[in-house]
Amino acid sequence: WINKHAANWEERVTPGQKILVCDVGGGTTDFTLIRVRRGEGGKVQFHRVAVGDHLILGGDNFDLALAQHLEQRFTKGGKLQPRQWDVLLRLSRQLKEEMLADPSPETRSVSLPSSGSTLIGGSTEISVTRDEVRQVLVEGLTPRVSLEEKPNTRRSGFQEFGLPYASDAAITRYLAAFLTAHRNVALDDVELASGQDPARPDVLLFNGGAFLSKVLQQRIVDVVTSWFSTDQKPWQPIVLENDRLELAVARGAAYYGMVRRGEGVRIAASLARTYYIGFESDPPSAICLLPGNAEPGQEIVLDRQFQLLVSEPVEFPLYVSSTRLADRPGEVFAVDREQMTPLPPIRT
Repeated sequence: WINKHAANWEERVTPGQKILVCDVGGGTTDFTLIRVRRGEGGKVQFHRVAVGDHLILGGDNFDLALAQHLEQRFTKGGKLQPRQWDVLLRLSRQLKEEMLADPSPETRSVSLPSSGSTLIGGSTEISVTRDEVRQVLVEGLTPRVSLEEKPNTRRSGFQEFGLPYASDAAITRYLAAFLTAHRNVALDDVELASGQDPARPDVLLFNGGAFLSKVLQQRIVDVVTSWFSTDQKPWQPIVLENDRLELAVARGAAYYGMVRRGEGVRIAASLARTYYIGFESDPPSAICLLPGNAEPGQEIVLDRQFQLLVSEPVEFPLYVSSTRLADRPGEVFAVDREQMTPLPPIRT
């Protein structure tokens, strides 16, 4: 976005604003908070202050949700053959893109090959409406929820590189939990004096292929507005222009490479996650290794002594938290599985 508006990006943001980056791609969802600040020499600077959990929840879930809905219509509550399901999943992806676009057709026919063994056979066809598709996808994955709602915390047995699969399909519930968890991060005097909810972002930046749909963008804007707007004090977030959302990560990576070489605008960032290592105790405890507010190049000294097992197999449990950003290095805490996510342990 900075590169796109290189000539006047400083005029498009205001120091004191908090920017929410909402990124929903093909398979993942990520939220980030960036504070706009006035730096040395009066220059406008960006500072990343919070990063949410990397959720295995994205466009693929939209495809699956729609395919499962249509499967019920085709089979009246039964199951399709694997060959039919593969076809339906591909058709659901195409249907999602068509019906979430603006403009979009009012109805579409969906046809599946018959379940018989012959290569050339009949087919089954149903008619699907735009309202039906939007009900399943928009209301199912981005429902209108309150700011106090939390996602379902049921844990999946599957993990990918230590990242938990999302146990709740509602992206808006994860967004509510993210904003409330980081309600008091990097507060400034204006927010404290205004009396507004510090969880409120001022600006939205959409990213990821899912938001090619203006319908989904508007739903997120409507939900965020409902959390912080009242009849007495109407409010709506500013939405930054961002074209070619599906290419934003690649463009951002290229621009970051320029910044590393001294060209462009750097976004300052602390670690934004706190890391812990577990040790043997009852109840299970962990010591803070790196705090979320650690800066690049900072040296951390842990003034603690432990006994260490030698000459036998051992395991070092590791944990990470994107919400406990104020824990200090060397402090010991009981393991809180709601706020500390286990990483793959070190075994040696």
